[in-house]
Amino acid sequence: MKANIFVCDKSFTYNGVDTLCDIQKKIVNLRPLFSVIESKKNENYIYLQHENFLSTEIYSGDTVEHLIFGTEEQQCKIKQKYNRDVINILKSLFNKTRRCSYSYEDMIEVLSDFYEENDNCYGVIAMNRLSCFPKCNQILYDEKGFYRFRRYYIGKLVNDPVEFISQINIYYDNLILNENEILFCQKLSEVIESHGISIIKCLTALSENFKKEYCGDGEIKVDNLSIFLEQFAKRNGLDGGSFEGKNDKFDLQCRFRNKNTSCEEQKELYCGPHLKIYHDDKGRDGQHLRVYFAWDKYDMDYIYVGLITSHVKN
Repeated sequence: MKANIFVCDKSFTYNGVDTLCDIQKKIVNLRPLFSVIESKKNENYIYLQHENFLSTEIYSGDTVEHLIFGTEEQQCKIKQKYNRDVINILKSLFNKTRRCSYSYEDMIEVLSDFYEENDNCYGVIAMNRLSCFPKCNQILYDEKGFYRFRRYYIGKLVNDPVEFISQINIYYDNLILNENEILFCQKLSEVIESHGISIIKCLTALSENFKKEYCGDGEIKVDNLSIFLEQFAKRNGLDGGSFEGKNDKFDLQCRFRNKNTSCEEQKELYCGPHLKIYHDDKGRDGQHLRVYFAWDKYDMDYIYVGLITSHVKN
């Protein structure tokens, strides 16, 4: 799924509240955001909607044009106020980014739900929350916002299990999926259309919070796994958590191959722990979802996802 990501005058408009230090920090924080987009450039395209961009007020009368094209006198004052990284980021953005062919009004229109497609989504980079854009479309000013944006649209738009798996592998660096892709796809196909957003919610909880809550300071402090899983689920806005403790369900005996390595060695884990959702994305009760997973307590860099399905019976 491709993302078309816009930068426009509203992306940098002064909010009337931030200090000069705040603004410079936000702009510098764009650098890792642009870097992660560049690292995934086959799927993510940044466009500059340049209408009124140069006249955008960054702070207290200072415009983008002053920072990158100002007169010698203006530049002297700018360099005393702003650090070099801020100026270079804005220069690079203006000089190297693709120009958007849309007018500002057309850009606003294309960011609406009406233009969402299974193979395309649209977003905007902004330093501050903008009321004219839907919340889910707004990439804020950091890398975390980019991943939030991409994951949201995986859940909302991707209904093909193979493509879903591909997207999960790209946008969740610390999740490893079951090596048995045929079984994984088969089970995923049962719930992907009804629970896409809920699946992403579960996976994001595992990716961002499981290690931190299980052994945040490097020491495991979980005495009762059942209680921990239930509490973990509740803290992350899910319906429940539990585990299949008998290790006797064949489909939960899973193999995994580590990412970013040429090693052919596989890890075998029983994916008994699982997170629960009791309703579908439309809020209909009785539509169950289970995300079965495991971890290696000696290496918590990855979470292993065995199956995503309604329930494992055998």
